[in-house]
Amino acid sequence: MEKIVFQGTVEDLRIERRRQDDFPGMQECHFHEHYELYYLVSGERQYFIQDRSYRVQAGDLVLVNSNQIHKAFHCADDAHTSHERILVEISSGVFEAFGNFFPDIDFRSFFAEHFGVFHLDKDERREVERLLYSMTQEMKKGEVGASALVRMKLMELLTLLVRMQNNTMQEDAAPEDPKRQKVQEVARFLSENYSAPLQLEEIASCAYVNKYYLCHIFKEVTGLTLREYLNLCRIRQAQKLLRESSRSVTEISEEIGYDSVNYFGKVFKEYMGITPLQYRRLGFV
Repeated sequence: MEKIVFQGTVEDLRIERRRQDDFPGMQECHFHEHYELYYLVSGERQYFIQDRSYRVQAGDLVLVNSNQIHKAFHCADDAHTSHERILVEISSGVFEAFGNFFPDIDFRSFFAEHFGVFHLDKDERREVERLLYSMTQEMKKGEVGASALVRMKLMELLTLLVRMQNNTMQEDAAPEDPKRQKVQEVARFLSENYSAPLQLEEIASCAYVNKYYLCHIFKEVTGLTLREYLNLCRIRQAQKLLRESSRSVTEISEEIGYDSVNYFGKVFKEYMGITPLQYRRLGFV
């Protein structure tokens, strides 16, 4: 069972507060151009971002950079999957506006360099919750100047994170855990070699583990199969090439590692909801 407690939008900014009981997490692993702040109000979650896995507890704040592959799901050792979270989606236009007020802070670079989990102490958590509550209240009232005030509160929240990054940023999750280390290595390998015609046996051989064991631990740690993660890496690059180049769909298909352009089209539509040609024709380039 899930309940949307609040949902609101102002220009280039969206906030959603959602409560979920006995629900496994995001239906799909995905990526998108906007930036995300994910605050866990209650419960525990597993959060996979790019090639790292984190355990997120109530009071933690997660940063996701633009176009990073990510997924939230329930912890394998937690029988109770109930949780409540606040999600803030930020378009790049917001950061452009912030540059006029904070020329000394590059928020895009901040997300790129400090994505992951912020463990907040009691005072930090209280301040973050105050700012998030103020943002939602302004959206609810919808009075004159609401959009500007919401942006100001977000600017204050992000500035707070910049100031406390040195002592609250979580490093790679459980670096001493050999299983997580192995999965992180494999995820990084796939993200760097997605264009190669990779087979499961080859990936497992490079990781020096049994292929069945690798499939098991990769799914456990990331919430994804190896094939799903590889497809996401490829489709993300395909989007970039469709936007920024004049290469044909066939050329792009070959460049990102697919033998069949028809299969590439099928996978692209599965993840994006439209074909590669439709994506290009709709003005994404």
